Amino acid sequence: KVLIVDDEYIMRQGLKYMIDWEKEGFEIVGEASNGLEALSLIQKENPHIVICDIVMPMMDGVDFSMMIHRMYPDIQIIILSGYDNFEYVKQTLMNGAMDYILKPTLNQEELKTIIHKAAKRIPGNLLENHSGYVSYDHVLERYILGHDKELNTSLFQECFSGSEYCLFALKSRDSGSDHQNLSNILYKKIER
Repeated sequence: KVLIVDDEYIMRQGLKYMIDWEKEGFEIVGEASNGLEALSLIQKENPHIVICDIVMPMMDGVDFSMMIHRMYPDIQIIILSGYDNFEYVKQTLMNGAMDYILKPTLNQEELKTIIHKAAKRIPGNLLENHSGYVSYDHVLERYILGHDKELNTSLFQECFSGSEYCLFALKSRDSGSDHQNLSNILYKKIER
C-alpha cells in the first residue's frame, strides 16, 4: 500500500500514472497535499510506503518523516524534492527516510527500483511481482511468524534446494532510544 504526499497536484498525478502500480505489486491507497493531511490518512489506510515531498505547507517533509519514523517505524519513507540540498538529504535520512529522489531526475525505472527496494524492507511483507517470483526469505519469514499456518512444501523445496542451511534471527525492535540505535547498527552490519 502506497500513500503519495505532495502539495503539487500535478506531481501527485504524475506519480500515480508514471508506472503501472498494480503490475508491480503495489496499490495507491491515497494522496495528501501536506503532512497533517497525510497523518490522518496513515491512520485510516495503514500504508506500507509513503512517497513524500520535502517542501510542503503546514508540515514539511523533514518534520513529517521524523514523526512517521517515531510513530510508525515500519513505514518506508521515500522523500521527493525539487532541490539538491545536502542538509535536507541528511535530515530526512537521519529521520528514517529510506531514500531521497530529485523530482527533475525521477523516471519510471528509478521509481520502480526504489519502490521495490522499499518493499523488501517492510517487515513480514510478501511481494509477488509480475513475474511470479517470491524470495525465500519471505516464504520462511511468513511461516516462522505464523502468517502462513502450513508450510507450502513445493514452494519451500523450490526456494531451498540445498541439503543444509543455517538460520540466524535477531530481535531488532526494542524499547528505548539506546536499543533503537543499537538495532540500527546491528541491522546494517548483518545486512552487509
